[in-house]
Amino acid sequence: MPKSRSRDQHCACFRVPAAGSESLTFRPATTTADSAARAQLVAARRAEFQELLARRGGQFLTEREIQDRHATTTVGLLRQFSTLRGQGTFVSYARASTFRDACPLQLFVNGKPLATGSVMDLPGPAALLGIAVYPTIESIPSNYLAYCGEHCGAILTWSREDS
Repeated sequence: MPKSRSRDQHCACFRVPAAGSESLTFRPATTTADSAARAQLVAARRAEFQELLARRGGQFLTEREIQDRHATTTVGLLRQFSTLRGQGTFVSYARASTFRDACPLQLFVNGKPLATGSVMDLPGPAALLGIAVYPTIESIPSNYLAYCGEHCGAILTWSREDS
């Protein structure tokens, strides 16, 4: 690599010194294969959400409903679920009927448990494909139960972004 170029370690791009103290950054174009793989991933996530929606058992917000609400935060979307009451940003979202003795809900993004437990770490509304709320342990789909531990329910989100 010539001395006038430097490779950025955080992305597949090159910075080239330009006039003065500025530099230009060149990033590789997204390939058709990358776009196709991303589209397949998003389609698979939509399909998983649609499968749970067909089974019912929870409360749902579809991609269209999320867009129609014009929410600026995911917390704002969660406030619209009648079975939830929230306080703060961590796993204090709990069943509305038992908020005094709040039992937290496990948060999931794209099928994976959210380690932080903070609703602030959920994808933003513009990235969401769907939200499913299962307010009781009995209502959670069996493939998510193993991750719920001491939690009383679950909030599942699907996103266009990687989790």
